[in-house]
Amino acid sequence: MRATAGRFIAAFALSILGAGPLSSQNITGSIAGVVRDPSGSVVPSITVVATNEGTGARFQTSTDTDGQYTIRAVPIGVYSLTAEAQGFKRFETRGVRLQVNEIARVDINLAIGATSETVTVTSEVVTVDTTTAVLKAVVDQKRIEELPLN
Repeated sequence: MRATAGRFIAAFALSILGAGPLSSQNITGSIAGVVRDPSGSVVPSITVVATNEGTGARFQTSTDTDGQYTIRAVPIGVYSLTAEAQGFKRFETRGVRLQVNEIARVDINLAIGATSETVTVTSEVVTVDTTTAVLKAVVDQKRIEELPLN
């Protein structure tokens, strides 16, 4: 009787422990980069804010001593990114598209000036993942609809 109860408890524990990863889906990504001043030096303790352009949700972080920042577990979508620091113009970029399990790299170059001035950058975000050695691809709705089916 004890052997049967022991097997039941072991099977129950394994089913609970194994159910976590199977039931969750990762629908987030990260935004990361380095903040530099006009001379190319890194700038620590800068506040970086990512705002979802569709929902208005805000995610905030600060740069570390190496001028690097990472905003983790950000829901997928299109974001605008701002950075502000005393003695520098406000940095702003829009249209940062974040896909599932992607790390969007947005390096920030601050210009010297008053914080009331804004430097708006319009460019494409680097979608090459330089932080991991993982190959991945996002299959969008158009590709799914164009699949050849019998």
